[in-house]
Amino acid sequence: MHCAIVEDYLPHAEYLRGLIQEDCAEHGDPVDFSLFADGESFLESFRPGLYTIVFLDIVMGDLSGFETAQKLRETDPKLPIVFITSERDYALDCYRVHPMDFLLKPVKKEELSWCLNTLRESFAPPACLELTERLDGGSSRSCHVVLDDILYCESIRHGCLLHTPDRDIPLRHTLSEITALLPQNGRYFQCSQGILVNFSQIENFLNTGEIILKDGSSIFCSRRKLKETKTAFADYVFSKMRADRLH
Repeated sequence: MHCAIVEDYLPHAEYLRGLIQEDCAEHGDPVDFSLFADGESFLESFRPGLYTIVFLDIVMGDLSGFETAQKLRETDPKLPIVFITSERDYALDCYRVHPMDFLLKPVKKEELSWCLNTLRESFAPPACLELTERLDGGSSRSCHVVLDDILYCESIRHGCLLHTPDRDIPLRHTLSEITALLPQNGRYFQCSQGILVNFSQIENFLNTGEIILKDGSSIFCSRRKLKETKTAFADYVFSKMRADRLH
């Protein structure tokens, strides 16, 4: 599950993330988060299929949560939206964009659990990217790649090669384009000039610079980036462990 939280007051965003993390831990569900301080930055990062659910604060800066949802619905009419606010008066307007629910601050655990259970019961698809695969003969086709399935991505001539446990997918996207599409949550890191690795798929680092992945395959980290990569990986593991302990 990949949750987007759009909230301009960081303590409220962290509180909500903690409640979601606690609920998912109780159900054995893996969860990732992307936090945004305003609707503009969320819409800029948005790609269909990237998020499983979005939690929107209604009262925010220049673009309200309702206005953000209106723009979101222009490209994704089905993504579950949960509005978060301290004012009941906004409820009627917000239902015009067909949200899953409307939660009052401070959010109560049992009300949030109802939203997440509804999402589970609807068999929401895992967060994914819609990409363009290069086929033999120069043709292309659209393909969906689940974020959890990404092992690593490497640059090749005229694009990049995305490695998953099932197959390797030649893409028409550059590595920088793939990086821009992925959640900016510390999970994905460029460990060398041409390789982007999914930290959640790492099993071990070797002194030689070889990185062993959970499927048994391996990649090499450039010497000049080895220390930086290990530090970023430690930060990712620490933040994940801290999130697992919330509440």
